Amino acid sequence: MSRLLLYSDRNGIYGAERIHQELAVAFRQAGWDVVVAQPPGENESTRVLDRAGIARHALPVEDVYDARHPAASLTDPGIGEACFDATAPDVVLFGDGFLFASLAAKATAARRGLPFVALVHSGQLAWKRDFASFLPDLARSFAAARQVVTVSQANLGLLREHFGLADGHGTVIHNGRPAEFFRPRDASARHRIRRSLGIGGDAVVAATIGRFDHEKGWDLLLDAMPRLRRDPAPVNLAFLWVGDGPLRPRAARLAKLVAGGNVHLVGERSDMPDLLDAADFLVHPSRSEGLPLVVLEAMAKGLAVVATPVGGIPEAIAGCGRILPAPDAPGFRDSLADAILEVAKDEGLRRTLGRQAHDRASEWFTTEHMTAKWLALVSRVASPTR
Repeated sequence: MSRLLLYSDRNGIYGAERIHQELAVAFRQAGWDVVVAQPPGENESTRVLDRAGIARHALPVEDVYDARHPAASLTDPGIGEACFDATAPDVVLFGDGFLFASLAAKATAARRGLPFVALVHSGQLAWKRDFASFLPDLARSFAAARQVVTVSQANLGLLREHFGLADGHGTVIHNGRPAEFFRPRDASARHRIRRSLGIGGDAVVAATIGRFDHEKGWDLLLDAMPRLRRDPAPVNLAFLWVGDGPLRPRAARLAKLVAGGNVHLVGERSDMPDLLDAADFLVHPSRSEGLPLVVLEAMAKGLAVVATPVGGIPEAIAGCGRILPAPDAPGFRDSLADAILEVAKDEGLRRTLGRQAHDRASEWFTTEHMTAKWLALVSRVASPTR
């Protein structure tokens, strides 16, 4: 039995972490011996790993995004050495939420002749500036990897143009979502969720789901609220905001000022399919993305999507929603408000876009499609003569 070490820079419940958890379980179910190395912590994702009988190895807790004080995992080979000695893997899958994550461990794997694959979830041009001194190390890690995988063509192009990935190296495996998101929408869940939040049955609900931080663009949505309230042909529009993070208290205060009682914050939730059943469309005003799971989940549920053109969002939606201008474009606030109003006022448009989105997600963005590609790729890396 081959042993796969899934080596990750993060431990949590958000997009990259959920993909890592799903991949670990898929490899376990396929007969691999799987170990997950990640910072310590207990949450729903780690409980899934535990139930699947997947061992865990604790990595140091660190702030990998602090450019002023680079994390030890960028420079200290001892972290990877200790992990590889303890877990004795046959192949390593590095799951990188942060582009420069685990550089020292990758160099160690290369020195040992340990085959590895690098999964890069996202990249930002600001990282090229902030971590410029590590660009040569990053390029060497790409060259040493048996394969570099990104979650969208946009991210693959970014790595090749700005971060030293060779033109002939790298491939795309899109994220996928499990069957629960593709089931028909549940009217009873819709009514139950709305009733619990005090949202009327005739309201048009725009959901926004994600961490409350600058990258997710909550401030951009707040900026659009006054324009929505001034619309000469108002619609009974309610907002469902799901998530937590450092900006949530501030966003809640501002929402009361600019949107009255039309914004409903529910924090982090585990019943995401039910929350999407309660919504009529998704608004995703993010500044930076890889291939966001919430967009794929909304599409799977048959919801129209209004989103910014960042990361893999345009290639995911591909005409099944409304793509906004870039978040820093002049007049973005009005463009966002106009798109929200267009979709909110036209039930026929929502149905058409939602049906198209569901069909596209069913073809391209299922967990089965994703894991089949990953199993084939890592099997080739582990046994290159097959």
